[in-house]
Amino acid sequence: MSPFFQLMVVFTIVAYCSSYVVVVDPFERIEEANAAASASQDPQIPVVAPSDPILLRKRKSILVGLAEHTEEVCKTRIRQNHRPQYGHIANGSRVEIQQDEESSLEATFVECLGENRPPCHGVDHDLFISECVTVYEHRPANVRVVKSGGAFFAATVRVPILCECRLRRQFKDFDKRK
Repeated sequence: MSPFFQLMVVFTIVAYCSSYVVVVDPFERIEEANAAASASQDPQIPVVAPSDPILLRKRKSILVGLAEHTEEVCKTRIRQNHRPQYGHIANGSRVEIQQDEESSLEATFVECLGENRPPCHGVDHDLFISECVTVYEHRPANVRVVKSGGAFFAATVRVPILCECRLRRQFKDFDKRK
């Protein structure tokens, strides 16, 4: 079958189905495979790993169409490799966390700044009620109740993992809107 006829068949099927499929990923894999193959032949060309964080950020910004440097919706504090002395377990009790050679808890803590869930930046407050909320996960650690002096026991400690902006639509009368 000629390439022109194949192209006409494809366009006819697409027009008939009225849906479009864009395939991007396989082409990127092919380009990465070609780059890795050519780099292995020429030792002067550096090989960039597909999991390189800079490369991934550039790809994401190209796909999304946003600049790499954007405004924060919620002000956050990030503490990498943080080893807290105190924390809270699932039932809300404040505990001391064992941090020694036997056991330790080390994680990246990401939490929202401000108290009482401040509003998000850049949200239309006429349409939405917004709030910056810290999301937690539970990580295993050896703990004991603060000022108990007892033995450490295994429990799960709340660790802040991200700060997100939560939106709720405001339902107002139409005459009150601008």
